[in-house]
Amino acid sequence: MTVVASSQHIALGLPLLIAGTIKSIYDLTLWSWLRHVPLHDDDPTEEVSDDRLLANRPSAP
Repeated sequence: MTVVASSQHIALGLPLLIAGTIKSIYDLTLWSWLRHVPLHDDDPTEEVSDDRLLANRPSAP
C-alpha cells in the first residue's frame, strides 16, 4: 500500500474520529456539570388503577 492510499484511508475516517471526540468531550462536560443537580421527586404522583377510573366516571343519561 502506498503512502497516498494510506493517507486517503486516514482522511476518510478523520472527520468521524474528530466528531466522536468532540461529542465525547461535550457529553462528559454536561455530565460533570449536572451530576450534582437533584432530581425533583418531591411529590410523586399516585398510580390510579383502571377500576378506580371507571368507578369515578359519570354515568350516561
